[in-house]
Amino acid sequence: MKKTTIWTAMCLIATLGWSSLHAQATRLALAEEFTNASCGPCASQNPAFNTLLQQNPTKIIDIKYQWDFPGFDPMNQQNPGEVDNRIAYYGFSGVPTGVVDGTPIANDCNGYLGAPACLSQSEIDAAANVSTPIALAMTHSLSSDLTSATVNVTVTNVGSSTFTPNGNLYLRLALVES
Repeated sequence: MKKTTIWTAMCLIATLGWSSLHAQATRLALAEEFTNASCGPCASQNPAFNTLLQQNPTKIIDIKYQWDFPGFDPMNQQNPGEVDNRIAYYGFSGVPTGVVDGTPIANDCNGYLGAPACLSQSEIDAAANVSTPIALAMTHSLSSDLTSATVNVTVTNVGSSTFTPNGNLYLRLALVES
């Protein structure tokens, strides 16, 4: 069975003040959702959340993390370490929880901080319209037996002024398979 591979790169930028910069780079917002196959609230929030994300393929891309809480999740068994690391990174204690560009989804729907049900079209539009002073260019090659990949990422300043970070920058590379 042939699988289509989509390469995504994300820059999760913390504590940067870019309000005076103007960028020319096109960007996608990043949604990360933490969920579980045996979670009732996940089952009630995920369909509308997924539909909203699927309606905006030029504005937002998503990564789903299947956690081993509150019950058994067979998908978590495939990759528990990465999921645990992302949960620890954000400090979450429950699912479903979502973040957009590294920030928990706002509780503006009478839910809770990070509730996927609270994500709206206007919030996706706002996230997609955030300017970025950097552009990412990637190339990749696959081994002949398709068991490994080499990825090269070039980060370029495209802002109208010299980009000087005032915090820590993180480049996270994710392979998403569909």
